Amino acid sequence: MLTLAHEVPGRLRFVAPELTAGSEHVATLVRTLRALPGVTDVLVRRATGSLIVLHDNTPAARDTVLRAVGLTSTRRAVLGRHVPLLETLAEAAAEKLLAHAVHALVAAIL
Repeated sequence: MLTLAHEVPGRLRFVAPELTAGSEHVATLVRTLRALPGVTDVLVRRATGSLIVLHDNTPAARDTVLRAVGLTSTRRAVLGRHVPLLETLAEAAAEKLLAHAVHALVAAIL
């Protein structure tokens, strides 16, 4: 389960027991999050089971990250909400594929 544990402007910290293992799923999640618009860095702290997402402090970047990990995209606080890590990974990958498909379609039309 991925949980939003803390938030300050430009920084979201998530926690999950799975993050302590450093599996390929975690590496894929990190790569996926780093590719999101507005994300400046993604750090994993295995000792604490934390995933830190640094972003450009715009509402769009924050909402994109929250959507990518399966949490609400509203400005309302979502602290403590749990999302299964594998479900999060699947949703983030699907969103990225859709964005690429739309971009390719627009490029093909133009």
